[in-house]
Amino acid sequence: MTLETRAQSVFKRFVDEEIAPFLRERGFARSGSTFHVRRDDAWGVVNFQRSASSTAAQVRFTVNVGATSEHLRDHPPWKWGGGRRPAESSCVVRERIGSLSGQSDVWWTIDHEAHLARLGEDVRAVLADYALRWLEPLLSNDALATFVREHGTVEADEAEIVAALSRGRASVVPRC
Repeated sequence: MTLETRAQSVFKRFVDEEIAPFLRERGFARSGSTFHVRRDDAWGVVNFQRSASSTAAQVRFTVNVGATSEHLRDHPPWKWGGGRRPAESSCVVRERIGSLSGQSDVWWTIDHEAHLARLGEDVRAVLADYALRWLEPLLSNDALATFVREHGTVEADEAEIVAALSRGRASVVPRC
């Protein structure tokens, strides 16, 4: 394996060994670099996003967190395919780990010399202290409706979202 491909492999190993067991213990299932948990009709999503500036020798990543509902599955802009789990970008409420931790943005770097156990401790602590603490209370339709009512969303009319979550079906009209 060349030095240029090692960082990509190290990133995958990091997620496999340091993150997946931690989130699996909390009920999450994995699909690539994205983890999902479902509580009744609500979904929680934790996504490890690689930076566009990552190279084969160095991977930069951050964490995106979101929540959505099965009742929004067929409503743009959150629509996702039947039988599939939602992407983080399909979530009605979304946050970046930096915002949740009170920072402007947080990125970690992995290269072929990364100390995965130490990095894993850091990332797991941030997930527990900020991402999961924010996400867990949102995992019901009522909680999502309350959050949207109180904080809004930029993608659609809040009243339509609340109606969809409250009655289970609605036509959600995106904002123009």
